[in-house]
Amino acid sequence: MEKSNTNKGYITEVIDLISGEEISLLDFDKLHKELMEITSTLDRYEQAMNELEVLRQDYIQRISGMAKAIAVAKRNNSSLGQVLDYIEQLSDLTAPELVEYYKKIQAKFHDAFPTSFGTLFSRFKPVNQRDLEVYK
Repeated sequence: MEKSNTNKGYITEVIDLISGEEISLLDFDKLHKELMEITSTLDRYEQAMNELEVLRQDYIQRISGMAKAIAVAKRNNSSLGQVLDYIEQLSDLTAPELVEYYKKIQAKFHDAFPTSFGTLFSRFKPVNQRDLEVYK
């Protein structure tokens, strides 16, 4: 982050030199070096943006799937239309907003589709507590 601020400062300095017609004060070796660093930074930025887009699409698909399942479970045609409108607006949300929406819809999903893991695990007792006479 600090390097980015340094690059911004240098770019501003170069712009001022060019705008003020003081090109003779411009250090071309330093300019070359800074431009190479900026190119590297832009490559990393592009890679990060591509990865961010993959994560955003995954969140949107997860939210959409849960929202559709909840709407179907409610068996209300009007809620299906609302869900479609809701899904269309997801791509406009920021990353923190998507995470918040995901948490909310996940809680609603778990309410709509409670799991049976609680009863599943209570059926299995540790070996030392089982009645082995049942298996004879």
